[in-house]
Amino acid sequence: MRAKVLLVNHTGRVSGAERSLAAVASRLDPHRFEVAVASPAGELVELLAAGGVPHHVVDLPRFRRTLRPVRLARQFAAWRSGCRSLARLAREG
Repeated sequence: MRAKVLLVNHTGRVSGAERSLAAVASRLDPHRFEVAVASPAGELVELLAAGGVPHHVVDLPRFRRTLRPVRLARQFAAWRSGCRSLARLAREG
C-alpha cells in the first residue's frame, strides 16, 4: 500500500522553493508514495506537469499587513475557505 502525500505551496509562481518542491515531488519513489501538489494556479502547474506530478488548484490568498480589523477578518475567512479545500483534498486522497 502506497502512502498518500499532499504537498502544499502558498503560490503558483515559480522560484527556488517551488523548483525544490517539484524536484522532491517528482523523485519520491512511486512504488511507496502517491504524491500530489496543491497550490494556487500559475506557472507551478506547468513545472509539475513536466515532471508528471498531479496538481490540484486551491485558492490560498496572501495575507497582507493591515491594521484594519475588518480587512483582517476577511483575510482569515478567505484562508479558512482555502483550508477547507485542502481538507477536502486530503480526505478524498
